[in-house]
Amino acid sequence: MVDVISSLLVGIPSGSDEECDEGILISNGLQTLEAIKSLLPSSLVQREASAVSQLLWTSVVEKSYGGLSPSCNGARSIKYRRCISDIAVFCCRHGERALYENVLEKCVSALRRCSCPTEDVLATDQSSADSTEELEMYFPVYIAVEIAENVLTGVNDMSGFCACLAEPLMNALCHCSQSILTFLVSILVPKVWSISSPGIAEWSIKMWELLSSVSHTPQVQHGEFSWMSRSLLISCSIIDVLLDKTVSASFDIRLQPKFWKLIVDGLSLSDALCRKQASHLLRCCLVSLRRHGKVSVADGSGVFWWCPGNELYVTAWQDFELLLATLEETQAHIIRPVLPRMYKLIAACEQKVMHFSWLAVLFERLFRHELAFMGTWAVRVCLESTGLLHNVFTQPSTWNFLLGPFLQALFSTDLYSRDHGVVDNDLPVHADLLKTFLTDLVKLLSTEDKVLFLRMFLDRFCQLSLTSVPMMYIWNAIASVCDCAVWAEGDLANIGHVVLKAFRTHEVLIRAATQGFMLKSVIHLTDREHVSLTSIVQMLSTFNGIESLVRGSAIWLEVSTWFRTVSKSALSSGLPSEADPLYALQDWLRGLITRKLESASSTTSTSEVASEMSSEDLSVAAIARAVALAADSLTDDESANGTAQQWHAGVLKPLHDVLDNIDSHTYICQQRANAALEILQAVLDYACVQRKQENSDNDRLFSGICCLLNDIGSSLVTFLQQRMLSIAEHNAVSVASVQSMHTLLESVFSSTQDATQQNCFTNLASVHSMCYQPSLIFNCMSSLSTCLAAHRDAANSSMSQALQQLSSLHLLAWLASIHLEEDGQRRRMSHDAIAADAFDKLCTFVLSLANQNMVPPRPAVQNAAQMHKDWGRFGAECVQCLWHALVRVIPHVLSNGEAGRRNQPDGNDVFPGVELTTAAVSALSVVGGKAGLPVLVALRTLLPQVVEVDGDVVVSVISACWTLLREQRDNIVCRAVITTIYHPSLLRADVPEHVAERMHKFTSQVADMADLAIGIFNLVADQCCSHWLKLLQGSARDQADAASSLALHSDLWISIVTYGPQRTKNIRLENAASLFVENLGDQCSANLIPTRRSRDDRLVRVHGIAILAALRSSCPAHANLAEQLVKALVEFDQSLNNAKMKYSFCSPSHHKKQRLWQAILLLSSLLSAEACTYLADYIYTVLSTEHQPSVKYMCQWTLVLLLHWHECLWPAYWEKFLEIKSHRVPAMCPLLCVSVHMARLLSPDAQQRFISEALQLIMPWCQSQHNTVRAYALATVEALWTTCKDVGLTDVLQRFSIVESCVHFSKCNWESLRAKQRVCDDFFFSTLRPSRDYSIETVFYTVPVLTHLVEEEWIPPKTFISAWPAELVNTRTTCDGSWVLRNSLDYSGLLEQKSRADADTSSAEQHESPSVANAVVAHDQVTPATDSSDVQQKITRLENFLPSSSDELRFYQQLRKEGRDNRGNLILVTSLLEKVPNVGGLCRTCEIFGVSKLVIPNKHILEDKRFSALSVTSEKWIPIQEVKPTEVRDYVRYMRDECGYSIVGVEQTAHSRSLEHYQFKQKTLLLLGNEREGIPVELIQLMDECVEIPQLGVIRSLNVHVSGAILVWEYTKQQVVAASHGNGASNNAGLS
Repeated sequence: MVDVISSLLVGIPSGSDEECDEGILISNGLQTLEAIKSLLPSSLVQREASAVSQLLWTSVVEKSYGGLSPSCNGARSIKYRRCISDIAVFCCRHGERALYENVLEKCVSALRRCSCPTEDVLATDQSSADSTEELEMYFPVYIAVEIAENVLTGVNDMSGFCACLAEPLMNALCHCSQSILTFLVSILVPKVWSISSPGIAEWSIKMWELLSSVSHTPQVQHGEFSWMSRSLLISCSIIDVLLDKTVSASFDIRLQPKFWKLIVDGLSLSDALCRKQASHLLRCCLVSLRRHGKVSVADGSGVFWWCPGNELYVTAWQDFELLLATLEETQAHIIRPVLPRMYKLIAACEQKVMHFSWLAVLFERLFRHELAFMGTWAVRVCLESTGLLHNVFTQPSTWNFLLGPFLQALFSTDLYSRDHGVVDNDLPVHADLLKTFLTDLVKLLSTEDKVLFLRMFLDRFCQLSLTSVPMMYIWNAIASVCDCAVWAEGDLANIGHVVLKAFRTHEVLIRAATQGFMLKSVIHLTDREHVSLTSIVQMLSTFNGIESLVRGSAIWLEVSTWFRTVSKSALSSGLPSEADPLYALQDWLRGLITRKLESASSTTSTSEVASEMSSEDLSVAAIARAVALAADSLTDDESANGTAQQWHAGVLKPLHDVLDNIDSHTYICQQRANAALEILQAVLDYACVQRKQENSDNDRLFSGICCLLNDIGSSLVTFLQQRMLSIAEHNAVSVASVQSMHTLLESVFSSTQDATQQNCFTNLASVHSMCYQPSLIFNCMSSLSTCLAAHRDAANSSMSQALQQLSSLHLLAWLASIHLEEDGQRRRMSHDAIAADAFDKLCTFVLSLANQNMVPPRPAVQNAAQMHKDWGRFGAECVQCLWHALVRVIPHVLSNGEAGRRNQPDGNDVFPGVELTTAAVSALSVVGGKAGLPVLVALRTLLPQVVEVDGDVVVSVISACWTLLREQRDNIVCRAVITTIYHPSLLRADVPEHVAERMHKFTSQVADMADLAIGIFNLVADQCCSHWLKLLQGSARDQADAASSLALHSDLWISIVTYGPQRTKNIRLENAASLFVENLGDQCSANLIPTRRSRDDRLVRVHGIAILAALRSSCPAHANLAEQLVKALVEFDQSLNNAKMKYSFCSPSHHKKQRLWQAILLLSSLLSAEACTYLADYIYTVLSTEHQPSVKYMCQWTLVLLLHWHECLWPAYWEKFLEIKSHRVPAMCPLLCVSVHMARLLSPDAQQRFISEALQLIMPWCQSQHNTVRAYALATVEALWTTCKDVGLTDVLQRFSIVESCVHFSKCNWESLRAKQRVCDDFFFSTLRPSRDYSIETVFYTVPVLTHLVEEEWIPPKTFISAWPAELVNTRTTCDGSWVLRNSLDYSGLLEQKSRADADTSSAEQHESPSVANAVVAHDQVTPATDSSDVQQKITRLENFLPSSSDELRFYQQLRKEGRDNRGNLILVTSLLEKVPNVGGLCRTCEIFGVSKLVIPNKHILEDKRFSALSVTSEKWIPIQEVKPTEVRDYVRYMRDECGYSIVGVEQTAHSRSLEHYQFKQKTLLLLGNEREGIPVELIQLMDECVEIPQLGVIRSLNVHVSGAILVWEYTKQQVVAASHGNGASNNAGLS
């Protein structure tokens, strides 16, 4: 034997040979090893066995393993290693003791090296091990594990071996990398733990101690493989042993709180494999608890409770298991029926049957589910459950759920979509529920718990990634919480952090509303006793002063009152009892200003001190806001008798000390003065904001400022004027500093002007008059002329001159504004102060600068790097200042008439407006954004005159404006551009043709741009329609001008009335939220911003429809305009028909058609008979091809009204009944519906004529072969007949008496009745009345709702009322023969019925409609029958708990188990089959039932898509062999004669046996026949048995796939299932 084996060993290449490739090693050595393995007998003489073992160990095991890399996991490599492992087992069994000890030593050594891995080992997978050291680490581990497992399997009495391996194995499990751990768990751990040993309980305890000790070790949390994943994987591998009675008697894992905590945490993970492992552990424990009913698990510190014999516990955990398994599915029809069981688990939590942690697991899974409606439903359950609110959520232990997964789920935008029936000013359903939930929850908490909960909320809120709309609604809910002292200084800092970081890109209304709700929350929840005024001012400084915290708004008044209350609490400590808190606040504010001034004088950089919000010295903006809040918090009593003025004088005294005599103070600190000026400007800004609003006469802050200016005004104005005219001498080095001086001078002038009008301060009049000195004009002109002259020479340009030019331009613009009104008229103060000569020189000088280049060349100096960066801003600032001056001067010049023209040398008169307009176009090419606003204002003044002179210049203006609009999306700029382009002078009908064409192009460009720039087309519609509406309501001449303008710009009006882009889900959500904020009114400060634009796309159409509301049939111009608009609409409809665009329900084309026919319906009342004929003919064409119900309804409605108003249209109507051919039969249905409405509208005489003609033409259609037409005809005949009876048309009743029998027959015939009922259920056929319901509400709201159009098409009457002028609304209140605003009949009941029907019938997969899912499993639908009924539950193989990435390892494990597990020995042969799907289906069946091998005709079919469609990857988990049809005979013979298989054919033969009486043998080969011919006769002769399936029907055969599945299941039932039950297996690996 030794010689024979030695001769075979020559064929095995050495793994150490350098020339030996790994593939060559496997291919050459595999056959040799299999031959050696077959020669090894079961028994040998001891001496020979020992010699053979030693030879094989040295020459095979150690030699061959060295040539395999750890990444060698292919099928042939696995077989190669299997052979070596089997040989190693033989060596251990028959070799000497030393060999056995050598094996044990190598295994233990490898495992111990695994227990202390380096960082590189943890970070490197086996497939990426390249270096020799890594190979030495990985190579012994895999080899040792494989040999150890084989030794344990093949050698008897291995208790000692296991005892030696146990400790290093446990250490390796706790510390090794994921790839090694997976290998150990799948191969070695079950074997070691399953071998009986007295120390297994001790091992289990030590295993848990090790897992606990490494749970917080940093190295085991490397990457994504955390200690929890490790613990779950190890636990799953030994759970069967741990739950064994022998082990649980000494160590019961079910009594370990950490074990249950591990399961709960595992079920909460997002990783599906970890959840599967945790589910497996839970299922095994529950099975053991049900079997051993005497075991009681109840630990106060744990999360799992079990009471033996209590049915509540059993039922609750059954429901939990069902929900847990079902939520892993992604099919809604499987999940929905199970969801009501959540309410039973909620009740179990309330009864302390189940810990809330388990319910939280289900909620977290619902929140993260792939189906969006699942999370929405789960959130609603949490918000609506009063049991959870009162009994669970009040416990602090549940707040990690509330402020973790639940709070994260609240940021899902799906929650806040507007539901059906929710009006614009209502909260979304979930937002309203959240508001109630938080209010009730905080009320239920104790004082200590309130503080803890709301502080935890704020901390978690700061850590989340925030989205705008959910954030607004969440803060709205927090703001509704009752007053309680909760938040301290740290919490206020967190709020400031949220404001600074989370409000950068949100829409203005949503951003402002959110900040408003946050401010209300601060007012309600701040602990006044534990906050300082400094922290409050710091926090308030983060809020936007333009959008949210606007002075004079409602929220400002609330904050000021709260600020005064907090200041009393904060400043009262340490004061005598008789001290006045008002003066304590005065001292504190004065101290803030003083410290700011001192810090400015002690450092070179003021910005560094003010930039840090946490600094003790507040920023200038924060100080000014504190002063303004304190001023507005004064009561009326405190403001009486000059107290307020004295108080403010005390607060602002530090500014007075610095700025008094500033113009003559030689040694004043420059930084200190700049800081004082900055503070004064910030306070003035707040004062000026209030002065612009109503009821500002008692402004206390303004009075305090006037007191200060009354003393220092003269010196301050002198100082500012001197400084602006001598920039170089005062080292003003930036554009910002020049801008700040100019702003301060304007503010001082405005304040002194307002104060002078009140005559309260004696010195302010002289301060105000200082601004009108003629010398100031001449000095400014001289300074600017010097700068411009110097800049013509680029070599002599300097930074100081450039800044001086900017300063002089600012001063020039300001002088123009104080001397001239906006319309160009001189102010009264200007007439009194300066002579006409000086004023004319100012105007002439400003005009002379229009065509000059205001941007100087860049100065070539080395120390102007920052200035070079700001040079673009500098140039724009210069141009902007110039045009601020021109805006005032141009109207003054143009108002002089002939003085506005000048003669050129060639004798031609040139209008100066053309030159100015050209200069304005050039200026727009230089500036951008808001810097171009004064240029646009000037253009609006110039365009009315220029359009009559030079159209080319106007075209260049439109092009320049489009460039500016395309590059800038600012609201103010967009509004200015739209107002300029759609100026009334350009909307006239007599504009040049090329100007009109360019405007048409501009309109189309803006319409395309509106898809991204939301709200910009609202500006277009508002501007144009307001102009047209004003003309239509004016004189006859104005009405004629409006008609001609609309006729010319009909394309613009059509774009308006058909506007409505399809918005994304997020944009629709933001639009709905913006509408909610708009309806808050004055409660939201952003609604006070005049420059914001509406985001509601529906308002565009509302403006367009306002034009139709102003038209009157009595006006010939209006009637003519209506005809032109109808023709334009018809042409637009034809263009839509000809365009190759998708036309389906709710597509863009459908919406446009719907909108244009709504407009035609409203215009139809103004048309003449001739126009009505034209429109009716087109309607007939549309009805013959239109298939969208909503459009057909509009067409039918229009046709009914036309026929009702003009009887001359009847003959053409009757002709259409005869023209309809067989291929256009469905076009008859709309005509039949029109007949019904006509019969109801006409007078009795007209009714008799109409119905008589209609019955003659309609009766034949009652026999139509088309089901729908026949149903419509029957319903129409019945409706006409009923009308005849109601009216009493005796002649018609007698003439058509046969109709009575037809109507009676249709009522008795079930088929006719059912079809007719479907027609009668149509609201348009049965309910709507064309004349009575001819209103805006029906056309734009009721019909769109009832025809299932999207919500963007629903425009309620209140939208029209709020957008239209009051006089226009009043004219459409009562019916005057035309349409009105509101319905005379209330359709609310019908709309509610439709909404409920939609909620019941819609699919829950529509993620954008959360109410659907709510309706599916609402509280009132959960009944006991629903809970106890059976539901679908798919089989889940929880035993496959290995990582999904180790498919090769699973395949390897399955190959190793062939013949040694409880799978059967069935081989299914499908080589005779021809249809690939049948083979694919059988492959899936074989994998499910554990068939040992599947034989297929060709392995190429595994790549066939038809095979994959039915096999669903089952081919990966089952051995597959290829046997061609021509080789079946030889294969069957070999398997029968050589392998001992029983050959069974599935065929009906003369001697076949019935399946019900046949007993399969263990080793069976099942042969399936061809689909058409079955099993050939020559193969039938080789069968041991032929089996047939009993049949009861007529058809003689089953599909081969079905037949094979039946036979496979019968074999599995007899051989596998029965054997498993006989062995008493606790965990059946074959079938669940």
